[in-house]
Amino acid sequence: MKYETMTIDQMQRFVRQMDTSLPKLIEERERILAEIKGMQDRKEILSWDEIASAVAYPKAMSDKERVSNGFSDDNKLLGQLERINKISISQMEELCEELETVEMKVAQIRYVNRCIVRLLHDEREIIEAFTRKDITYERASRDLHMTRNTLYKLQKRALEMLIR
Repeated sequence: MKYETMTIDQMQRFVRQMDTSLPKLIEERERILAEIKGMQDRKEILSWDEIASAVAYPKAMSDKERVSNGFSDDNKLLGQLERINKISISQMEELCEELETVEMKVAQIRYVNRCIVRLLHDEREIIEAFTRKDITYERASRDLHMTRNTLYKLQKRALEMLIR
């Protein structure tokens, strides 16, 4: 899967938001899947075989039905079913596009996580403890026993490695 290249600032924001975004995306995916399942279940109320047999073998029209615009109840039902089917297909397409977008974002987060794991120990430690948790330079330098300047350089190098 190909993603657009991010700048260092964009990657830094992305890494900071990953931990909060992933659970929300997974929850959103479950909602979409439940909605798709619900649509599939609703379609099964009247099976397509029953619709096809009603269309293939319509009941004979009485003289009264022929006179009233020539539309029998079956033809009206067929027209309504066609409109419902078009709406249903449209809604399903929208849900599938939404699901694809969510899946792509989840895959992107997982890909960046795998990239973080493959970084050198110092770079990974900086990303995990400093960038992801969004702590200040002062606290990070105290916790990681590094100068502020060293932290900044390591963070920049680690983020550069992630955007390659």
